[in-house]
Amino acid sequence: MNKNNCVADRLGYSVFKITLPDNVTKNTAAIIKSKLVSVYPGPLEDKAIRIIRNGSDRSSRIVLVSTKEQFRKNHNLICSPIVTMYSLAGKSEECLFIADRFIEYITIKDGSFISSSVRARSEYLPIDEQILPLPAGITAVISGDDDKAVLQHLLNDLPVTVFADIPEGIKRKSRLSLFAPEHKKIN
Repeated sequence: MNKNNCVADRLGYSVFKITLPDNVTKNTAAIIKSKLVSVYPGPLEDKAIRIIRNGSDRSSRIVLVSTKEQFRKNHNLICSPIVTMYSLAGKSEECLFIADRFIEYITIKDGSFISSSVRARSEYLPIDEQILPLPAGITAVISGDDDKAVLQHLLNDLPVTVFADIPEGIKRKSRLSLFAPEHKKIN
């Protein structure tokens, strides 16, 4: 297993898709925070919250929640759900994202984030014992640290993108520190 230090540890933050009410143009951060209170399993006072536009879906946002310390530590690293969304722009895929410390199942529909589930990866088990059998519907794989040929063989020739093959522009857009107009930070 090669170490890939440019992907933020997905075990260190939570990801939510929050749907906005129709025709909301102002105070989206306040609306999102009030909705987040009902889905986040704890107090939000000491958390760093990042709101990111959800691809082409104007009615929802991706919300990342973590401790402030975790975001400071990972401020210049790639966020796996976001890099997956940008890499699969316009597509609908069930994607497996494999990194050195976690394995994440990400659903993208029409280029927008739908859902994500993550689990820790064992350093003691071979990759095939951790990802096989594949959940039904997986159609794409992004790997931050494994050999593309080995994964394609294991996964019956599913398309595998190794992290090094992802264009730098997509990697730049996917960093946790990015705050374009559609990216907001709530503290």
